[in-house]
Amino acid sequence: MRVDIDCLFRRESLFFGYRRSLYCHRMTAGNCRIFAALVSSYTHYEHAFEGYLQALGSPYVAVDQAKKALLSGARVKSFDFILYPRRDVKLLVDVKGRKLDWDAFQRGRCGQTWITEADLEGLDCWERIFGEGYRSMFAFVWWLHDVDMFAGDGGEVFHFEGRYYTFNMVDLPAYRRHARPRSPRWHTLFVSAKIFPSLATSLKDMLT
Repeated sequence: MRVDIDCLFRRESLFFGYRRSLYCHRMTAGNCRIFAALVSSYTHYEHAFEGYLQALGSPYVAVDQAKKALLSGARVKSFDFILYPRRDVKLLVDVKGRKLDWDAFQRGRCGQTWITEADLEGLDCWERIFGEGYRSMFAFVWWLHDVDMFAGDGGEVFHFEGRYYTFNMVDLPAYRRHARPRSPRWHTLFVSAKIFPSLATSLKDMLT
């Protein structure tokens, strides 16, 4: 079965599949319709990312990660979300969940920035498939652990289901330009912690 949410999402829905635990939910917030696909097998990072989108009232569609596309006889790694920011370009997003020590976060540091070559190639492939008007990005979801006390209005820190998170978005071409091999055996890449902050944009800023 295919998810056919609305004519607005007809192109996107060609790439979505159902799981038994997946359902679609529609809400209204002013003139903004929010579309969500809730999948019980998400990691807590993906749940937090989706929760933050809902908190911001930002439209999105979640992709069923169980479905893989067969293109030219080769498997292509799926992405996780399509976001609809308040601009013309839509975002194809691959979520990368990583731990980050609270003290390191307060000092302006980032956590591990590695991805696999399949992540990079897959996201690039999907951008070419969707074509003009779509932009591919990696979402680094940092789980801030060892948080003894947190006070204030939250800022870019999001409290969700007993954990604290923050979110950075990195454009695919920018990541590719600065990526270096991490493990040839495991086909992984990384961007240095010194360069990464200059490439990253907060998720909130990306959507508004």
